[in-house]
Amino acid sequence: MNVFGVVVRSTSLALVLAACAGSPDPSPGNPPRIGTFTATPATLSAPGPVTLAWEVQGAASLEIDGGVGPVTPPDAGSKAVNLTATTTFTLTATNASGSTTARVTATLNSTPLTYEIDPSLRPSPDTTGDGRGGTLPLAASQDEQGVRSEFMADQVLIAPRDQAELDSFLTRTGGTVLEDDTIPAPPPELGITLTDEQRRASTYTVHLDPSRFSLATFEGDSVAVGLSGKVTLSSEAAARLLALSLSEVAAGRAVGLNYLDHQDSVLLKTEESPAGAGFTDAFATTRFQGSGSRSNVVGAWQWMRATGVTRRVRVAVLDGGFWVGAGGQPLSVAGIGSDLPTTPTQYDFVNNDYQVGDPNPGSCTGGSPCPWHGNSAAGAATGAVNNRAGAAGTGGLVADPMLFHIRTTKGQQKWALSVARAWGADVISMSFGGACNYTCRWEERILGYDKEIERARNAGIVLVASAGNSSQNVDEDYVHPCNYGGVICVGALNDDANTPQGYSNFGGSVDIWAPTNFPVMPDGANMTVHSYGGTSASAPFVAGIAAMMRAVNPALNSDAVRDLLRDTGWTDSSDAKVSHAVNALAALKRASNNGLPPDRLEPNSSAGQARSLGAGQYDDLNIHRSSESDFYRLTASGASRLTLRFTSPDPLGKLGFG
Repeated sequence: MNVFGVVVRSTSLALVLAACAGSPDPSPGNPPRIGTFTATPATLSAPGPVTLAWEVQGAASLEIDGGVGPVTPPDAGSKAVNLTATTTFTLTATNASGSTTARVTATLNSTPLTYEIDPSLRPSPDTTGDGRGGTLPLAASQDEQGVRSEFMADQVLIAPRDQAELDSFLTRTGGTVLEDDTIPAPPPELGITLTDEQRRASTYTVHLDPSRFSLATFEGDSVAVGLSGKVTLSSEAAARLLALSLSEVAAGRAVGLNYLDHQDSVLLKTEESPAGAGFTDAFATTRFQGSGSRSNVVGAWQWMRATGVTRRVRVAVLDGGFWVGAGGQPLSVAGIGSDLPTTPTQYDFVNNDYQVGDPNPGSCTGGSPCPWHGNSAAGAATGAVNNRAGAAGTGGLVADPMLFHIRTTKGQQKWALSVARAWGADVISMSFGGACNYTCRWEERILGYDKEIERARNAGIVLVASAGNSSQNVDEDYVHPCNYGGVICVGALNDDANTPQGYSNFGGSVDIWAPTNFPVMPDGANMTVHSYGGTSASAPFVAGIAAMMRAVNPALNSDAVRDLLRDTGWTDSSDAKVSHAVNALAALKRASNNGLPPDRLEPNSSAGQARSLGAGQYDDLNIHRSSESDFYRLTASGASRLTLRFTSPDPLGKLGFG
């Protein structure tokens, strides 16, 4: 399996390149000449149309990057584009003799970028090795979409126009160059000679002290460079480092943070809450395995790691009773811990405030008390995996919970749905439901409950709800929200079987069946890891799987996720009520187009492309297509003994050797 490490640096330079309009046509045999390339208007206060216009002599074809592509006519023309962020467009004019380029920046000055400092947003780990036996500090940031990045806490990158600009930067910041990207001279056996200009460094890594830089111009500089929204940073020092970058880019200099990607290896076990001399392993939880009810969650976790995708997915848990203390921090049992983030996103719709630490205002099936029901639902969907605490949730590798404490009236359901949509939820998990008669359905339409479901669905949010625990037919009794179009309705399977729990509701609107009765973290009524059951558990079980699917394919909406779950689900139950039982690995594979990224030794899919291997350890290799073979060459002089050890996760497929 493989994970790519990629560092992308993006800068916006406000440039308009223009030559004299009266320049003569280029001589035969010369590349094209660009007269003008402009963006009108050059600055917008809100997303909208911008017209790119050009005058070019001697071009056979034109292309504009920044998402535009080929344009015509090749001499003079214009193209309207929709600007959603500050963008530098590059016009490339080409003929048989070569190419010429020009750039123009269209700036979007909408609202400023604001920042929040959250010490709980810690990089993991806090440091990285410097390659010399020491360590270097890391910092972290997270955007509004939940995408988290890590960067060096006391370094920036600069791509100066010349030595004078670099010297000026070092003087102003007190920085020291750690390294640059000068190209080493090729070894003689390659037969390649490079000029000094070809080898010249373009980017420098600079060490500096973040405390030297001010936050006073953060928002103003963000407007100047066209950044808006909100960013969360792990420390004030991280914010000051970002402020430096904003200030430099606003002044026309290319300075950015030094981001870091971590390599991931094969996930062969997990460590959850302490047990004896070690830790419990979520792989051993039967509800997650490939036997019994065959949910294949273990395989899905391994596939998730193999994709290398790190996108975070927001899962809104609409429920009652989250075990959270003062300040919004989850409570925990000593020695066991919590599976929730240090300060999860939360809102209490009952008390209309930003802390959800109250017991469930309602009760569960049959009036049974369930004071911390929401806590278990959040753990089932988003409980952190392999964190030496609590238990594990199906989406715990990628999911960030949004805890929405509600009284399950239609009014608060509708309110919470609208807030989840506005706050950028990717998945909504609803472990509640009830029969809705004729007048109930009429009132829902009058009050716009159905429209709010539809708005969430149209926004691309994946909606998941429990079928209920009353042995009812959800279609005959109109169990809402389960049998609304666009809501994935989940029934509960018998323990380690593919038949239904006797209490589970059923019917044609039950889209998928999933396990129940699996371990979740402690709460105020259970001072240890305990079993969570009912369709209330099955729904977040599926919501976590949906989160993994959205992580690898963010374009999947609720209907698409439902169809993939059903298309890949088990259909061989001995009970006709269970039409489709969840197969998480198969669904995640299908969401990933049944392939992994090529590993770092590709191409090596034929004997002629065999890659030579010496003694050592080679992590994160993969067979990224089912039809693929990888070839390796091993060379030894004289009689030798060769030992090969292969470690691979069985759920992802058996390896064959030849």
